[in-house]
Amino acid sequence: MRLVTRCVFFVLVWLTALSPISGELLRADVSAPLPDDGLVDVMFVIDNSGSMRKNDPAFLMPETVRTFLERLPDTTRAGMVLFDERARMLQALSDLSLPESRRRLTGSLDKVDYRGKLTDSAAGIERAAYELKTGGRNEARKSIIFLTDGIVDTGDRQKDMQRTQWLKTDLATDCSASGIRILGIAFTENADFPLIQALASRTGGTYFRAARAEDLADVLDRIQALLPPPPDPVTAAPAPLAAVPSSGPAATPAAAEAPDPARPAGETAAAPATGAMAEPDGSGSAWTFYLPLILIIFVLMGLVAMLVFKLFSLPAWLGGRKTSTAPMAAMNLPAPPEWELRDQNEGGGNIHRFVKARATVGRDGKNDLMLATPTVSNLHAIIEYREGAFFLEDQRSTNGTRLNDHQVPADKPMRLKSGDRIRFANLAFKFVRLDQIVSGDTVMLEITTIDTLPDEADDLTRDQASEKSLQRCLEGHVDQIRLLGEKFKAFADACFPGEMCSAIAIQACENMEHSRADQGQHCSPLIKGNAFYVICTLPVAASAAVGWFGEHHGGFSRFILSWIRSDGYDVTACDQFCVITFGTDIQPWVSMTVVPTHEDPDPVEIMSVNFLTDEEKADLGLAFDDHGRVL
Repeated sequence: MRLVTRCVFFVLVWLTALSPISGELLRADVSAPLPDDGLVDVMFVIDNSGSMRKNDPAFLMPETVRTFLERLPDTTRAGMVLFDERARMLQALSDLSLPESRRRLTGSLDKVDYRGKLTDSAAGIERAAYELKTGGRNEARKSIIFLTDGIVDTGDRQKDMQRTQWLKTDLATDCSASGIRILGIAFTENADFPLIQALASRTGGTYFRAARAEDLADVLDRIQALLPPPPDPVTAAPAPLAAVPSSGPAATPAAAEAPDPARPAGETAAAPATGAMAEPDGSGSAWTFYLPLILIIFVLMGLVAMLVFKLFSLPAWLGGRKTSTAPMAAMNLPAPPEWELRDQNEGGGNIHRFVKARATVGRDGKNDLMLATPTVSNLHAIIEYREGAFFLEDQRSTNGTRLNDHQVPADKPMRLKSGDRIRFANLAFKFVRLDQIVSGDTVMLEITTIDTLPDEADDLTRDQASEKSLQRCLEGHVDQIRLLGEKFKAFADACFPGEMCSAIAIQACENMEHSRADQGQHCSPLIKGNAFYVICTLPVAASAAVGWFGEHHGGFSRFILSWIRSDGYDVTACDQFCVITFGTDIQPWVSMTVVPTHEDPDPVEIMSVNFLTDEEKADLGLAFDDHGRVL
C-alpha cells in the first residue's frame, strides 16, 4: 500500500508540472504561417538522341516538361541543356519571376527534335553542373533533372566506358561537393539504370522510372515535391494541433481557415460560436484542465491493473522466481542449428555433434561432453545458444578456458563464431556451426527461411504482407552474417541497414510477381554507396536452385561471373558485389553471395553453398561429407 501511495504522489507531482506545459502547447498559435519553401536552382538535361523518337513518337515529353516549367514558382531559377552527340545550352539559369525568361525557357523546348545520332550524357550533365556552380545562388538548393532513354554512346566503346566511369566517380563527387543533386528519370526500360542509380546515390538525389511517355507527368509531379529544401527545424512553426470537433458541421476552427484576401490588414477573423475551445487571444484553453484529468485517469487505471497482476501472481513471488523448463518447441522458439566440437588434439580427430541449445563440458560423466582428464574440472564450461548466437561460459574451472588464445573470464559468456578455437585446460577443440562453414577466406552460408507474417499483420494488403515477409527473411539472414565476426558485422551494418533491406524487399516482391507469372528468373540491379546489389527471384524451390542455375547459366559461379563482367557492373567502380536471391517453398527463403571486386587486405566473401553443383564445389577446393557439408 505504501508503494501505491508513493506512485500516486509521484504521478500527481508530475502532472502538476506538466499542466502548464500542456496548456502552453495547446495555446500555440496554430495559424502561424509555414516557412517559405526556399530558393531552388534547377537545370534540365534532356536526351535528344534518335532513339527517343521511337520511345516518344507523339512528342509528349517536350509538352509535359513545358507544363512542369510553367508550374514552377517565381522564386525558381531554371535552365536547360540538350544533348545527343554533343551538349548544347538551350537556356542558361534564368529567373522565372520575369515573364520573358519563362517564355524563353519553355520556348527552348521547340528545339527538341530527336534527331541526334549518339548520346553523350556525360557532356550534358557536366555542362549543367558547371552552370549551377558558376551561375547558381549560394542560398538555393541546386538540382539537375536528368532524362535519358539509353546509355552513354559516343560511337567508341572504349571512350564510352571511360566517360561513364568519369561521370559516376569524378563528376558525381564534384556535384556532391558542390551541393548539386541529380534526380534521374529512366525513360523506358532501355535506360542505363546502374548509371542513373549511381548518379542519384552519390549526389544525394533519387531516380525514377518512366516506362512510357505517358508516365512522365506523374514522375515530374513527384520531382516537383523534392525540389524545395526541407523546412528549417529551428525556425519552422509548430505543427497544427488537432481541434476537438463539435457535433455540427461548423466545427472547423478559425485558425485552420485559409486567409481572406478581402480582409483588411491586421484584422482577425471572429471566433466561431462552436468548434475548438482555444480562445482567440491565446489566454487559455479548457484543455489545460481536461488533459491532466484524462492523464490522471489513465495512470490510475494502470496502477489498478498492476495491483491486480501483483495479487494474482503473489504465490509465484512468494515461492521465488523460477526459470521455465518448458521445451523449446512448446515455447515456440526456433530450434538451434547443428554444431560440432572437433577434437584438435594429437591422436584425436573425433567430432562431437550437438543439436541442443545448451551443452555442458567437464570431467564428470553427466556432462554432454565428458573429458576424462585430471586437468579438466567436473563442470568446466557451458556452451549455450540464445538470440541467434552461441556463447561460451567458463564455470570457474581450475585450469581455465581459452577462446582463440584469449582467457575466458569466469561467469562471463563470450560469443562464438564458426571456426573459433576453444581450449578446455590443455585440450583443444574447434567450434563449427554447420549452417556457417568457413572455407579459407570464403564463408559458405546456407539459405535462411522464415515463417509468414504474424496475425497482427492481417490488415496489410497482400503486396505489403509479401514485402514484410521478404524483409524479415532478409533481416534474419543479415543477422546471421553479423554473428560471423567483427568485419562481417561492419559489412552488414554498412551495406544492409534497415532502409536498404526494405528497398531490396520491395524490389524482390515486384520481381517475385514476375517470376510467378512467367516461371522465369528475374534480376534487378541496385546501387547504394559503394555496393552493387543484384536482387534475384527464382520460380523454383530452394532444393531445385542448383538445377536451375546449372540449366540456365551453366552453374551458379558462372552466373555470378557473368554479372561481374557485365557492362552495367564494370562501370560502377563499386567495392562490393552482392547477389541476394529470393524464393518461396512453403515459406520465403533468401540466400546471399558477396564478392569483393577490389583490393582489400581482409575482404568479406560469402558464397551461397545451396546453389553450388558438385563440380563447382570441387573447383572451389571444398571437401564435403555425405550430407553435403564442408569438411
